[in-house]
Amino acid sequence: MSVLSELKRRKMLQVAAVYLVVAWLIMQIIDVIHSPLRLPEWFPTVVIVFLAIGFPIAMIISWAFNVTPGGVVRDKGNDESGKHSGRTIEFVLIGLVGVAVLWLIYRTEFASQPPPEPVAVEDAAPDVLPNSVAVLPFANLSPDPDNAFFAAGIHDTILNELARINDMHVISRSAMLRYADGTTPIPQIAKELRVETVMEGSVQYANGRVLVTAQLIDPTTNAHLWSENYDREFADIFAIQADIATQIAVAMRTQLSADERLSIAKQMTSSPEAYALYLRAMELADWDFSPGDSTAEFHGLLDDAIELDPAFARAHAAKANVYSFQRRSLALAKESAETALSLDPNLGSAYSALAKVHARAMHNAEALDAFEMALRLSPNDIDILDDFSRYLTQVPNTERSLQLAERIVELDPGRAWFMALMLWRAGDIEAALETQRKVVAARPDNHRQRLSGAVLEYLSGNEEAATREARIASRLRTDDDLDFNILATYAQSYGALGFADEAAKYLGLFVARASQEPEGAIDPGTWARVYVGAGDWDKALEYIELAVEQEENGFRLGGTTSIARNTYRQPELERPEFVELRKQLGYKLPED
Repeated sequence: MSVLSELKRRKMLQVAAVYLVVAWLIMQIIDVIHSPLRLPEWFPTVVIVFLAIGFPIAMIISWAFNVTPGGVVRDKGNDESGKHSGRTIEFVLIGLVGVAVLWLIYRTEFASQPPPEPVAVEDAAPDVLPNSVAVLPFANLSPDPDNAFFAAGIHDTILNELARINDMHVISRSAMLRYADGTTPIPQIAKELRVETVMEGSVQYANGRVLVTAQLIDPTTNAHLWSENYDREFADIFAIQADIATQIAVAMRTQLSADERLSIAKQMTSSPEAYALYLRAMELADWDFSPGDSTAEFHGLLDDAIELDPAFARAHAAKANVYSFQRRSLALAKESAETALSLDPNLGSAYSALAKVHARAMHNAEALDAFEMALRLSPNDIDILDDFSRYLTQVPNTERSLQLAERIVELDPGRAWFMALMLWRAGDIEAALETQRKVVAARPDNHRQRLSGAVLEYLSGNEEAATREARIASRLRTDDDLDFNILATYAQSYGALGFADEAAKYLGLFVARASQEPEGAIDPGTWARVYVGAGDWDKALEYIELAVEQEENGFRLGGTTSIARNTYRQPELERPEFVELRKQLGYKLPED
């Protein structure tokens, strides 16, 4: 018997056809599920290799065995042994070919997309920010978990050093924390943040020594533009941080001024122990302090650091910034800021704290000068940009406020909500709503953003959409840690939308928390907002009168802005007694 006849008798050609069709279908499935399941790039290659290895094995098995009604048996060399297996294989082959044909029809007629039209190069991807870097949170490799603050603190300090360089775009710490889990590929991070380079590193602290590794990566090639390992005594940490910041600037061909070089190279403190206390304090800081939170522990750590090194300017500046959030502590904020500036006249964070003190005291010229100096010294500091932009809506200087808001979104794309807020404060409801809708689409499960979207829908006259969004927001989980301003905002928002029960809920939370604070700890403007939201107009009137009294005594309450301008368009605030008080708050009303 010829070889060909024997191959036919053993049905090897049919087996080969079945194998090839099945292999083809497997690769089609891999092609479909590869992207949605985020399978690694090498996965299809491995599947092809295994299928190729399996082909000769299938042929060998087909030569030696047949499928019969009694099961799989060894081939006996006669035609009868292959009859049943032949029919089975033919049925299977016909079925598989049918599946393949249907799949081809589907891919051709329904799943295929027309070829994309040619795209101009400049439109193919969002513009990359020039001289831009995203510094990923440093991995903590310290054996003692209590030393994890070293990695976070050193990461924050390096960002602060880079933030001083005018010729760079340095993505904010808040934006980078979203990538802390390390699961997002570096090219994707670079694309989302529109940066030229990405830096990653690690910190290991033990027994007074610190091991810091850092590498600057080109996300398009994955090449290391610069990398270094530092294994030194912890006392050398300032030299390490300065060298990392300088090497990044050099690798990116950034022009460093002489003042910037001196500022980066300047040692923060003469005491490594004081610096360790400072890092512990900064781990607690989110710059949104309110009465009753961790300020006591924060100030205690900084006081200990200052005791070890009274010339530690950044510790004084950190205290000033936290004091500036609390009405009763403005004198301490001014004192700490001026002490910091006497020790380091080039400290942007100290000027920012001083600006907020002047703003509270309604010294507008001094506040503007201090904010401008803070921004000049730290052009990439997103906290300074945030505070300055908000302040400019009170002065007002809408155009400059929106310019700073655009810069904030550049340094942290996740803060697009801030642009919507500034547009709302500027009175451009249409643009604010358009921006907020994009924010909600990106963060559909965020209570705060849904609620803001509901308010803007309401202000735009879209009552049905406003009600729908407010209902969705009310079902979503709120933040665990809500400060008084946020509680007042929630009450005011739900009240304007007609959700009286929700507004009352946040009034209740506000009053319960306020009962635990010293008398006078919360601004009357914030009290007024929460009662406006809950619809208690007698209480609201009482606290607005107190707010007017304080502002007449030379103290600005930022919480009164929404009431003075009636940004929620509540009819009750148009009553004569409220209109008169709103005028006295110092804001020009439309009819004036």
